Order: sequence, then structure tokens, then C-alpha cells
Amino acid sequence: MYELYYSASPYLPNPALGSEKIRNAEFIWEQGLGIHLWFSTSAFYSSIQGLITQEPVGDDFIFRNLKNVRSSGLEVEVKGQLSQGLEARASYSFQQTKDTSTGQFLSDSPRNLVTFNLSQPLWGRRMFVSLDAQYRSRIQTLAGSSISPFTVANVTLLARNLGKHMDLSTSIYNLLDKKYFDAPSTENLQQAIQQDGRSFRVKMTWRWGER
Repeated sequence: MYELYYSASPYLPNPALGSEKIRNAEFIWEQGLGIHLWFSTSAFYSSIQGLITQEPVGDDFIFRNLKNVRSSGLEVEVKGQLSQGLEARASYSFQQTKDTSTGQFLSDSPRNLVTFNLSQPLWGRRMFVSLDAQYRSRIQTLAGSSISPFTVANVTLLARNLGKHMDLSTSIYNLLDKKYFDAPSTENLQQAIQQDGRSFRVKMTWRWGER
């Protein structure tokens, strides 16, 4: 509804806008490697017709069905669990997403993504400490420039079942206070937008009723 009818400077409505059509195919293989180790891989392919894209019209912007896109890739994941409860998971994804008419890679579409997660239960599995990290490869902006790759790490401490009703967690995001950027949309003047540095969150969850 927003893309069809929203009208307020600098946005123009486009009631003739059509729906995107997406066709997906995916093959997944999962395999146990002994008692405590698992391996999985997946190959995927997507075809998108009439991708909705924001286009400048003078000083304004309008949404139109401008692009046909093909995306293909491969993901590999390994997961391990020790008898003491320690869990580890690592994955690597490779993806190519291109405009079929020009052969160019889409903006804000990384080709490589690596994730890692480590989790250790404590205090009779009533508390968990976890570390997760992500690497994202270089991406292209709408203006054709590039944004450097980055790696960020987060750590979380979760306490479950404090009493009968409460969970409590505390997290540190961007643990190493890395300076990194994301690609903007067309209405932004910046070529790249800096993301948050190190930040903290404390979260309490309360459940009503007996368990």
C-alpha cells in the first residue's frame, strides 16, 4: 500500500505498480558425522520478475517494477555439541545476485557471509553464555561505490527461570567497537551510513501463570 499510494514530497504514488513474482528452488543435504557433529549444505536458486525498485523522478522518487533478478548460491554449515553442553556452529554462504538485463551485481548484496556461534550452559543449564560473530564481504552502493567488508561480534548472558516466571539477559553488541557501514537507500544523501558502535542491552521477560 505504501509503494502504491503514498504521496508526500519527495514520494510519488504509482497505482499501476505490479506484484513481484519469485520462483525458488533449493536442494539441502544433512549428514551426521559421528555422535556430536553434524554437517549440512544447501544450493539455492531464485528468479525474481518485476523487482520493485525506487527510481528518482526529478527531485522526487517513485516505486516501479524495473528489474528482473537471478540469485544463486551455496551454503555450508557445521554444528558440534560436546557432552558438557558446549555447542558450536559455523557457516559459510556464497551468493551471486545479478540484474539479468545488465549482468551487474545488485547493490547491498554481499557475495560472502560467514557466521560463528558458541554457546555454553552454566549452573545446571539455568544460565547460558554465548558468543556470535559475523563477517560480511564488500557490497556495492546504489551510486556504484563500494563499502568495505567487516566483522562484528556480540556476547550474551542469559539466565532462565529466575523464580518461576522470569528470564533475564544482558548483551553487548559490536563487542570490539568496530567501525562499519551499511548501504543507504535512494532518498539518503550519504554514500554509506555508519552503524552503531559498542552498545548494551538488558532484557527481562516475565511470564504470567504457573508453568
